[in-house]
Amino acid sequence: MNEIQDADRNLIYQMADHFRAIRSMTEALDYAGFVKDEQNVKEVAELVAKAGQAARAISAEFKAHFNSIAWDSLIDLETAIADEEGPSAEITWGMVKEDLPYLAATIDQVIDFMDNPQEGSDDTQGIAPDDEA
Repeated sequence: MNEIQDADRNLIYQMADHFRAIRSMTEALDYAGFVKDEQNVKEVAELVAKAGQAARAISAEFKAHFNSIAWDSLIDLETAIADEEGPSAEITWGMVKEDLPYLAATIDQVIDFMDNPQEGSDDTQGIAPDDEA
């Protein structure tokens, strides 16, 4: 993969923006504080779902290039919080505190690679693309 498509680049940046917003909305809270504000729970759940939607929309070529990334986990964000009665505060909180830090760090590494490609290498900060161009 010699050139990252603009659509994929934009989706990766969208995911990073969603993760930053989630972090901003939850970093000063404990679980009790989080569940107390139903609107905040809904907004955080919506951002989690949007990150999953963005991951789903990334091209197969991009996903294959960065095959060490847990794309299925990112895509599953969208469905993991879905509930007929609305988002589950408990599930959303668990994802925010347990899953998103790793997933956000991974996306940050992809952004670092896109913005600062290592000369002569398709690999940076532990991201292992499957083709060495």
